[in-house]
Amino acid sequence: TPIGVGAQPTGIFVGRADVWVTLKGDDAVQRVDPSTATPVGSPIPVGDEPHGIVESGRNVWVANAGSGTVTRIERRSGKVLGETRVGADPHELVVAFGFLWVTNTGDNTVSRIDTKTGKVVGSAIPVGQRPLGIDSGKEAIWVANHGDDTVTRIEL
Repeated sequence: TPIGVGAQPTGIFVGRADVWVTLKGDDAVQRVDPSTATPVGSPIPVGDEPHGIVESGRNVWVANAGSGTVTRIERRSGKVLGETRVGADPHELVVAFGFLWVTNTGDNTVSRIDTKTGKVVGSAIPVGQRPLGIDSGKEAIWVANHGDDTVTRIEL
């Protein structure tokens, strides 16, 4: 049964206790209780055109494609803890090896954020054209580059 959450749901993450949905049309995130299949509280405002979302420890991270930022939300309270500027058009996220990794589709890079401080670490990492998907594997981050039909392996 479909659950009404807001305008243009784009990204989804099933966490430990909640389901998190990005609402591109509302520039917000909605939490959903998986046991009752109902939204929890009001949508949480984030940056422009939120896309990817991931939960890590006490935080939820949201890639805001329209504003070139990542929003950090405290998981339990839903309070926005801050925004981090990354590359152009960030889309997808993965938490691995102590960092949050973000694909920046607009400038063909990946940003790395320290999950403890919320700050970008080092320079953006060049990858292929229009990176979208990202995941971790043994001692590497893997990026799917939509624009040139390639993948990039970022060695640690």
